[in-house]
Amino acid sequence: LLRFEDFSVTNGPDLRVLLARDANNLDAGYVELARLKGNMGNQNYNIPADVDVNDYSHVVIYCKPFHVLFSSAVLQ
Repeated sequence: LLRFEDFSVTNGPDLRVLLARDANNLDAGYVELARLKGNMGNQNYNIPADVDVNDYSHVVIYCKPFHVLFSSAVLQ
């Protein structure tokens, strides 16, 4: 389970929650967890059982249609 607490990000179109190996280079590998539920507040996202979180170092909020990184954080 990935949990955001006291979360806030600028709103945008079709934002997605990703686990990424490198926040600045998605070509290094990522897994998309879900569409962002909202741009503020506490949120939970399921991580599929077949995803090894040790393979990823960052959580990324990504605008899918415009290929724009909105925010990232180190996965803890």
